[in-house]
Amino acid sequence: MTESDFYKATQSAALSGPYLLHGEEELTKADALRRVLALLDEGMREMNYTRLIAPDARALLESCATLPLFDRFRIVVATEPDEDALSAALAPGAIPPETILLLLRRGKAKDSKTVKAFVTENRAVEFAPLTEDRAMKLIARVAVGAGVEFSPALARDLVQRVGTSGHTLQNEAEKLCAYAGQGAAVTKAMLDKCVVSSEEADVFNLLKLFLRGKQKEGLALLRLLQQQGKSAMQLAHIIVGNLRQMAQARAYLDAGNSVSQAASLLGGNAYGAQKNAEAAKATSAARIQTALARMAEVDFYQKQGKKKDADALLWGLLTGLGERE
Repeated sequence: MTESDFYKATQSAALSGPYLLHGEEELTKADALRRVLALLDEGMREMNYTRLIAPDARALLESCATLPLFDRFRIVVATEPDEDALSAALAPGAIPPETILLLLRRGKAKDSKTVKAFVTENRAVEFAPLTEDRAMKLIARVAVGAGVEFSPALARDLVQRVGTSGHTLQNEAEKLCAYAGQGAAVTKAMLDKCVVSSEEADVFNLLKLFLRGKQKEGLALLRLLQQQGKSAMQLAHIIVGNLRQMAQARAYLDAGNSVSQAASLLGGNAYGAQKNAEAAKATSAARIQTALARMAEVDFYQKQGKKKDADALLWGLLTGLGERE
């Protein structure tokens, strides 16, 4: 079941029985939960709503067996249920049709036999990472609610700085709107002053600058990250992860796939996969492999203490990515 299908079923009050809610995007998952809870009569909510933390199968089934009181539904929300509880919830007749059971898993659920059964029964809803388009729409909603102008260009800039995590974007957008004030507009100067980029977003920008031959700008960004206290070892680790994904994306592209197809095949974080597929399209396989080899040496130098962490990272960037094709 897609997010959209689950939303439609909620709007039409067509939910019944167990649903597994999982996926990387926690904000949209929380929004879905709020919409389901809104189905209950507000005056009877305390009588018809139960929240369970890591329940076993027995506790889960006992809670679901109670019939709703003066309402159409009873809602049970179980956070991080174990495999036995998940399996018990899918047993025929285990959950009364008047009960809506939401089984919440943080992150994407592992591909177990039970999870596959939920997928087969069309009762698994995956909340995937936000695309750039959905991320920008989230920012726009925050801005409209605050009565603040937030241009698409600056919304895209914010996404590029902090990534596509819904909670992070919402917090940063709310902070910027509060700083601007009702009736005013968010400016680039405000972004520069108020927003601290996430390490992964910083790495995308760092790689982009070096891959485009913009060493001066790349070195300036590297110095800024170090001044902000970003770990050279952590930055190196993220760079290697992105280069590996770029290498895989390059292979998909060379096999005849488009950038969007390559990003889809990469899986994982949709925003990161798209960025790495785009970078791979503009970079030869040989250059990506050279960069990977140099960054592997960075890891060796850092762990063996042959170079200071920051010096090793700088050496890897300059020798592996410092020359434009």
